[in-house]
Amino acid sequence: MSEESKITALISLLDEPDKELFTQISKELIGMGNVAIKPLEHVWETALNDDIRDRVEDILRQIQIHNRCEEIQAWMDGEEQNMEDMFAIFSRIVDPNFDEAEMRITLGQLNAELWVELHENMTALEQVKVFNHFIFETKSFTVDRMTPFEMGNMFMHQVLQRKKGNDLTLGLLYLYFAKKNHISLYGVHLPQNFLVAYTTEEPHSVSDILFYINPFSNGIVFPYNDLKEFLKKENISHKAEYFEICTLTDIFKRWLRTLVRVYEFNGSTLKAEEVNIILQVFQPKKEQV
Repeated sequence: MSEESKITALISLLDEPDKELFTQISKELIGMGNVAIKPLEHVWETALNDDIRDRVEDILRQIQIHNRCEEIQAWMDGEEQNMEDMFAIFSRIVDPNFDEAEMRITLGQLNAELWVELHENMTALEQVKVFNHFIFETKSFTVDRMTPFEMGNMFMHQVLQRKKGNDLTLGLLYLYFAKKNHISLYGVHLPQNFLVAYTTEEPHSVSDILFYINPFSNGIVFPYNDLKEFLKKENISHKAEYFEICTLTDIFKRWLRTLVRVYEFNGSTLKAEEVNIILQVFQPKKEQV
């Protein structure tokens, strides 16, 4: 039986009343992956039975979750964790059909403009000053302080369109520009505020961090001791991880956890559950449910 015939046969059984049998039919369709999406979407658009539409919607949702999990796993396993690919996976979580080419072109154009402003003999502070001026003045990006749980703050293609984001997405913009221009910037997991650290070329410890950058405050720069005092003032426990650099995989997990909170805040419980399922990709294989 051809793939197309198999999909057609499975779709004809979507009204199966036996729950166990339907579970098996559903698993078969989910296992077909992307090739089943268009036929299922056609059924959803034309079905007169609400139960059939609900079943199709759930299968499509599970296919998309499976796709995102596979994409993230492939990204983690890749030799180079490409940031444009990471941003694209982010955006496909909310919109599988978003204009990825436009996002990549916009990022490339922004970096080309920034590159002109950077020079070989610049100090670390001079480079960051150029970054700050370019992001917040030349391109007029702003931090969304009024509506921090706005969905548009979470997805890079929307951040680029709106010229507005949160500490995490604007921090990722710093990291993207830094990676493209071979500048040693890394993320730092401060609670409730994502920071960026400027480091030596091959950082191994906190002592290799020259200073920190706060995207939430238009790129203000401050040293280790100021961060230490800030944590004390805010009654935040002094943990080593709040001062250390983190990997892009760590940032990906933070982004997903933040997205769960954003969905919950906006009353999108089902979407929050989907993201929690996707988060399981980051668990050691033996712990995955």
